[in-house]
Amino acid sequence: MITVLAEPPCSLSTESKALRIEHNGRLVKRIPLSQVDCLVIRGKVQLNADVLQKAAANGVPTMVCDRRSNGAINWLTPGQVPSVQLRTRQHRIAADSVGCLPLIKALVQAKFNGYRLALATSRYIDDKSCRHAQFIRSLTQADNALETAKSANSIRGMEGAVSKSWFALLAESFDQKWGFSGRNRRPALDPVNALLSLSYSFVQGDVRQALVQRGFDIDIGFLHQLVPGRPSLVLDILEPFRPLVDCFVVNLCQTTLSPDQLRKTNEGWRLAKSGWPVFMPAITRWRQSSGIIWREYSGHLWPGYPVPEQAEHISDICHYLAHHFATSVLNHQAEPTDIVNQELNHDNDYSPDVVPTKS
Repeated sequence: MITVLAEPPCSLSTESKALRIEHNGRLVKRIPLSQVDCLVIRGKVQLNADVLQKAAANGVPTMVCDRRSNGAINWLTPGQVPSVQLRTRQHRIAADSVGCLPLIKALVQAKFNGYRLALATSRYIDDKSCRHAQFIRSLTQADNALETAKSANSIRGMEGAVSKSWFALLAESFDQKWGFSGRNRRPALDPVNALLSLSYSFVQGDVRQALVQRGFDIDIGFLHQLVPGRPSLVLDILEPFRPLVDCFVVNLCQTTLSPDQLRKTNEGWRLAKSGWPVFMPAITRWRQSSGIIWREYSGHLWPGYPVPEQAEHISDICHYLAHHFATSVLNHQAEPTDIVNQELNHDNDYSPDVVPTKS
């Protein structure tokens, strides 16, 4: 699968079931849409309307990046699958401060599993350091307290404390030239935080597509509260992926990218033009293979359900999580049961035993 980056003076059009990429009227590449897993449009790229239409029809999400200093990112995803029962149940549970606790706990437990997987697979985290011991202690304490937590805010507090300890541990993995001491954003105050935010955005697109195809209302979350214009549910499901994304950035900074391939602007640090040709192949390779990491090192990401053996691409894990999260929502105080069975047998459901492939 290919992630396509389109920048000026590039123009995009379609020819039958393929994407045509031209520079100044000259054909550069012709790529079958069935081989494209993500289309990234950066800056003022000329394109025909049928590019977006056919991309959506083939299940290809489109990421639109602002080349200006503010670095805004927007996602265009394929249309939503009708699922009135699922969204109705989702809204009802999200409005219930007590009823939503099991789902919030499951999300945080999945993120804790993500931390353990990151520790097991990263080559650059020092497992002999004091901060490593502090993080393990923080994670263990939060894990033990999670089951008996009585409120969403207390769970958010636990997760926040573990996250703070995690980034303190990660800071040891970076050379001083990167200027990283912990997580910050809007604006990113150092190159590492710019890379973290950008990398999260790519995975956020995979999560968004899985949730939209499943029929969720992506603005109504559980761990992340309702904020106008924010896809709170996407951020909820993104949480278990963050530790592995963090380790991807650590590896990128240790082996491939240098600080001078990012630039400081009035709105914070951004990836420079010279950094995109380095970053894009790296994030593409990581997205294509990270499903294998989940499969081999984490038998149960979502509590009680093994990662499917066929999982390879990160989108496979996103569909796996979306499916089991939908099952949890539908089975939460589910009456009558025939509604649940009808929803779970929907033609567009993701089976945990079958990894979806592009036609």
